[in-house]
Amino acid sequence: MRFEKFLLDDYLQTQDGKKVFDLFGHLWDILKDDQERFMTFVDSLLNIPMAHDFFGIEITENTPAANAEEEELPTEEEYPSLRQFSEQMKLDDPSEARWDQSEMPNNSVLIFLRHPEYSFPYLFPCHFYKFKEICDIFEIPLPVLPGKTKHLDRCNYYFQLCKVMYDFRTEHHLSPTELCTFLYGFAPRFTENFIKAELPEANRVYIVGAMAEDVNTILKHLTDDTILFWQGTEEMLPGDIVIVYETAPYSRIGSIWRAVSPGFDDPFHYFPGKVFVGHPVKVPYLSFNELQTDAVWGKKGLVKAHMQGVNGRTCNIEEYAALKGMLTKKGFDISNFPTPPPYAQFYHEDLQVERDVEEKLLEPFLKRIGYFESDWTRQLPLRMGRGIRYFPDYTLHASGTRGEERADFIWEAKFRIPTKKQLREDFGQAKSYALRLRTSGFGLVSMEGVWISFEEDQFEFEKLRHLSWTDLERPDIFGDVNIQLRKLCKPKKASE
Repeated sequence: MRFEKFLLDDYLQTQDGKKVFDLFGHLWDILKDDQERFMTFVDSLLNIPMAHDFFGIEITENTPAANAEEEELPTEEEYPSLRQFSEQMKLDDPSEARWDQSEMPNNSVLIFLRHPEYSFPYLFPCHFYKFKEICDIFEIPLPVLPGKTKHLDRCNYYFQLCKVMYDFRTEHHLSPTELCTFLYGFAPRFTENFIKAELPEANRVYIVGAMAEDVNTILKHLTDDTILFWQGTEEMLPGDIVIVYETAPYSRIGSIWRAVSPGFDDPFHYFPGKVFVGHPVKVPYLSFNELQTDAVWGKKGLVKAHMQGVNGRTCNIEEYAALKGMLTKKGFDISNFPTPPPYAQFYHEDLQVERDVEEKLLEPFLKRIGYFESDWTRQLPLRMGRGIRYFPDYTLHASGTRGEERADFIWEAKFRIPTKKQLREDFGQAKSYALRLRTSGFGLVSMEGVWISFEEDQFEFEKLRHLSWTDLERPDIFGDVNIQLRKLCKPKKASE
């Protein structure tokens, strides 16, 4: 949705809007006299309160904001350069940059106090996904996030965000205080709950590490309701199984969790890969020596590397089964453990990327129906709209000249389609290809199963048919699907 200022103006007339506006309008005084009010407000924005871990601003007579009016910030046209900001914060030492990443939320407040016209306070520590979702909702374009090892660039990424927010603010004629009220009062009302109360079935198993400090503090006080943010990967999704390995000096597996959010990349933290985990289950300790001598785990590359680089590594279904077997031998009841991925009994490969879904799920499925490789064209170039080129993943029986292409059926492969929101987006993409190619139908394939839509149903989302990989192992269900698809799109060699 495009931002409309009159909506913010209406919000500013509400009690909540006035409260947020007042906080940012008097931020310097609040930080000087009532910093706890600021901390409480920041915690209200976060899924897990952590304001005290990231913000601690000492306001004195020498604080730059106190003398901001006496300073003249050099400008480059209307907006200061990134280098000018960076030099003020002394973010030019690559050896310190990784630590500086975690300081950017706190530093951003100091920068805002000093130069409110050209900056904004970043108040989403370890919750970058919230900022990103707000920008997605209100169509605010974000610069490309630098790679995870480019620590200095990630520090300076904040200043790029400042430019984005400056452009948004000036386009809509907002004051700096109104911009903050938009970001931290108005916009969050449109975001979804990132942490999921109801979890889907597990699709993957991961292992992550816990340092001694984590073991001695956080992991000592677990309850059924505990939710933590932890190191993870962007591939993690709600429901996934997360094994926590307690690193040296403990060197053991001590608990098993579930991911309760998607994984995400947080640029302003020492460890950028993040995920929220919950539903902890304390288990009898499994030492590194036990893993090393186990017939299955002993072959795992991670174990052979003495668990170096443990965070966010996947475990296959055999390793998960072996883990449960070791716990059972210790007398532990595993009956309430999360189940393995539903496709695992049929597909033992460790699916890592979308191409794996194509090669190990979609192509075997097509061949099982009776299609041959000569029946499909992979990545068919297709011009649509303003001449932009798109590439449907698998086009069956493509024909026609450029601009007049046709096909009988198309298949789009996705790594994961875990939510209805994601399904709608992927459905819309595949439907546009199907309409352009005038097909009889289209299908979506992911680790969660197969979705099929037919032209005779006017490609209506509500009539989309979903089949899990378990469903497709049933002869009656697969037979029905086989007949439907072959009726619409007969394999060429089978019809010759």
